[in-house]
Amino acid sequence: MTPSLGLVQHVRALLVGPYAHVQLVVLVRARGGDFVYSAAEAAVMVTDIGECARRGVHGVAIGALTADGVVDEPLMRLLVAAARAGGLSVTFHRAFDVAVDAVVALEVVCALGCDRVLTSGQAATCVDGLPRLLALVQAARGRVQVLPGGGVSVASLPLLVRALGPLGVREYHASARVAAVARVPATGVSAAARAALAVDARSVCDAALVHAMRTCVTKSSAQDETEGEA
Repeated sequence: MTPSLGLVQHVRALLVGPYAHVQLVVLVRARGGDFVYSAAEAAVMVTDIGECARRGVHGVAIGALTADGVVDEPLMRLLVAAARAGGLSVTFHRAFDVAVDAVVALEVVCALGCDRVLTSGQAATCVDGLPRLLALVQAARGRVQVLPGGGVSVASLPLLVRALGPLGVREYHASARVAAVARVPATGVSAAARAALAVDARSVCDAALVHAMRTCVTKSSAQDETEGEA
């Protein structure tokens, strides 16, 4: 779901000095669950997009479908217009992965003028969806950037980079999460409450994993450029 504006503002303030090149793209999603939104939820997302723009973010990740599993074009046009009014880039998020026809959805995303489409190739992970990812990159023909995301890890990234790098894919989406130690007493706490509140399920983004994955992509990109010059 959409992060708090406090978090957005705090992260944006960190992007200075050696981190000034980092692009902050914020997920704008009114709630969890499906991607079919009411008029009230749509209004909330338009407002959130405007608030993100006012806080200096670089882009938003948005997406909406109809109950028939196709891209909700009227709502998407509204959301894209709000983003463009704020000077933001637009990524169509993984709502794409539950569209009934990926090829048709891709054409609509292109027509909407989105900059990226975040997808696992409509599979559980990008590795599983690699054949479709390859097909989507080729079908996009540079009109939109296909951003692989879903199960991307240090272990799977080299395979993805080898397959997709030669087609021009230079960006990948990953949570880089690791489990964090629960800060709740091991004893003396209701087991039922502990389970219901999922207090042991905390995870954090690991900087070392991010660095390792960035290095993998950077080295591959440099190698592709060298081979191209040769």
